Amino acid sequence: MKSSTLAAIFCVFLLVLGSCVTASAFKLPDTGQMTCYGDYIVINCPAPGGWLAQDGSYSINPMSYTDKSNGTVTDNNTGLMWQKQDDGDVYNWYQASGTYDTTDNPMSQSVCGSLSLGGHADWRLPSEKELMGIVNYGIPGPGPTIETTYFPNTQASYYWSSTPYASNPSSAWNVNFYNGYVLSSQKSNSLYSYEKEAEGSGLLLCIWALSCPYACFRFAMSTTPAGESKQNGPAPSPPSGNRKSPDPNPRILENHDTAR
Repeated sequence: MKSSTLAAIFCVFLLVLGSCVTASAFKLPDTGQMTCYGDYIVINCPAPGGWLAQDGSYSINPMSYTDKSNGTVTDNNTGLMWQKQDDGDVYNWYQASGTYDTTDNPMSQSVCGSLSLGGHADWRLPSEKELMGIVNYGIPGPGPTIETTYFPNTQASYYWSSTPYASNPSSAWNVNFYNGYVLSSQKSNSLYSYEKEAEGSGLLLCIWALSCPYACFRFAMSTTPAGESKQNGPAPSPPSGNRKSPDPNPRILENHDTAR
């Protein structure tokens, strides 16, 4: 049975420049994870560079933000400018991304595309990797797993990304700020959090890529130093290629309609 889910959206604004900043100027932010584990207990973090090193062994490009005092927050590592607070409403993926659908978005509503904030009017929905970049994996559930000093009132809930699920065109990826999980869901869903499901309340935030488009983020993700991974708990074995981390502590789930 399909479950309802709370639609929280961060939207991103892409500034069109004559040229993108060089890839070397783009820094992949640290995950925020500072704890290491062994046999499901906390241990002293192994030395960086060793084969036993974990995510918590490294502190590379610590998370850093600037509040612009105009409703936006800039990530000092990636250059992405984010909407500071959500709008409290519920949306499906078609509405969030501005994608027309005869059933789920017949009026071509574009939540991020219609946002005017910080002197800019061309905001967009962030990609999956962009959204993962602001998750603080050092914060345990129930979260919210984000720097709330800069993103106040962010709910411990699901937030849409613009990234479709490759093997199922009717689904797209989202990030749960309850625990940092990355999951896919039907695009027609209006995402609810576990706690808010009975209330039916929802969220929305948007993001603006200040100086570098998604291509630079993708480049940085592909050259992450050894030991850096988006995990919050005991370090699992490498994924097998299906974007699904092994139990007992998975971080990417195929479809959270059935993952409960």
